[in-house]
Amino acid sequence: MMGTAVDFRLRGYFEPVSFTSQPTAGVMNLWGAEGAGLLENVAARLDDDAEDVESVGRRLDRASEELLARYCLVLSYFETVFRSGRIPPEIASIDPSRATPETLLSIPKQVAVDDLCALSWAFYDRHADVLTKPVILNPTFEGSDDIGGADADLVIDGCLWEIKTYKQPQAKQIYETAYQLLGYALLDYDDSCGIREIGIYFSRQATLVRWPLVDFMAKMAGSDVPPLNELRTAFAKVAEKARKAEERMLRRLTARPS
Repeated sequence: MMGTAVDFRLRGYFEPVSFTSQPTAGVMNLWGAEGAGLLENVAARLDDDAEDVESVGRRLDRASEELLARYCLVLSYFETVFRSGRIPPEIASIDPSRATPETLLSIPKQVAVDDLCALSWAFYDRHADVLTKPVILNPTFEGSDDIGGADADLVIDGCLWEIKTYKQPQAKQIYETAYQLLGYALLDYDDSCGIREIGIYFSRQATLVRWPLVDFMAKMAGSDVPPLNELRTAFAKVAEKARKAEERMLRRLTARPS
């Protein structure tokens, strides 16, 4: 879950971190109507506190960074519930009737807080220049629904970033992530994100590895490739065909015998 927490924290350099967003939905459903109402009130208070930290575009002092790190770690627990339905022990141990901002923020262990603070500061110290560039946070694409939903980490000045928190990146992991980024770029059928580069940000190494999109595709193909818009059109047809085939299969599986 540290990787998810890093994602939230780095986005906090571009906009205030928010609890009243997608991640809380899973926990609200888990806790039922009464618990959801309590969580909504707690999340609103946390949002106000996070905005007061004023994380956008600047390096925070130790106290503020630790506070925001705790926020992001708790958000990562919530995100796990939303994405997978799995209940992390940190969430399972909470009594919804006693949930407060203080109880939520006390959940993360100090070692995890210190780790996230270090990763956050390393990003700022090495890459503060990107904070003044155009950004799209957590982008989705015109073709996302064709593969059952897809959202990326962020697009900064035309470079699609995927944030990874590997201790020792392996070649297989890098290849898989590069293919993932290429898939995202091809799903942007209408070019709304203006992706011209893809990049993997290795947060533990504070290093961004990036490739021009066209050069990367040519390298993979071993030859020149058609224009990006043509590739996206072809990809859309394949994705649509696969989606319709999956829908037909699901209908057959769920159909009741007459």
